[in-house]
Amino acid sequence: MSNPFRSLQYLPWALLFQSAAVTVIIGALIEFLIFQLATALTRLTLGETGEWLFGVFFGVLLPLLLAVGLGALALLVAARLFQQIPLRKDTLWALVACVIVLLPIKNLLMSGFGFANPFSVSLGVVSIVLIAVGLFSAGRRYWRY
Repeated sequence: MSNPFRSLQYLPWALLFQSAAVTVIIGALIEFLIFQLATALTRLTLGETGEWLFGVFFGVLLPLLLAVGLGALALLVAARLFQQIPLRKDTLWALVACVIVLLPIKNLLMSGFGFANPFSVSLGVVSIVLIAVGLFSAGRRYWRY
């Protein structure tokens, strides 16, 4: 019986980590811009309905949407900027792993600079699954190879 992990040593890991780093940097910039927008919108007096809407949207839905968007962005960056990466099932899973490895580093650097984002994509089971869902839903055409 063949070893299913044998193909992992032949993947372009350096390119995958570079692509994931570009993805995480772009994602951090998007999170920063959304955070600035959220603070500007909460300064407006919208009443109790507006506070509930922003609390539910920015507190619950936005981190989930950002995780799915980060996965889709990872595929977009890999397909457009790193065309040397052969997009197949195994490289897509490796790209998910690279993004997951770089997320805690991004959060550590962001908190080190004094920027605490309450709806940042963090390392959790839900975020990992949603990153994979975003990447594989955007890369449907690469599944069969």
